[in-house]
Amino acid sequence: MDVNGVTYTITSGNGGVLRARHLILLKAEGTGPDGQAVTLKLAGRYFWMGGHLYVARIGARLLTDNGNFTLLLRAGIRV
Repeated sequence: MDVNGVTYTITSGNGGVLRARHLILLKAEGTGPDGQAVTLKLAGRYFWMGGHLYVARIGARLLTDNGNFTLLLRAGIRV
């Protein structure tokens, strides 16, 4: 994963989709370029936009020894 030009390596994680509430959850752990521990937490909601298109809005927190970063993502998913 690349954030602001810094590469982080994700080594483990778990997550799930709560279909009844249209939620996406993920927690992943890994290391930064200097070997420091990092944690990535994602939480998002997806919406049906008609036809075969879903849209997801996801907020994330990247927790590192050097500070915390907030990440925002919007994505389209065709099924």
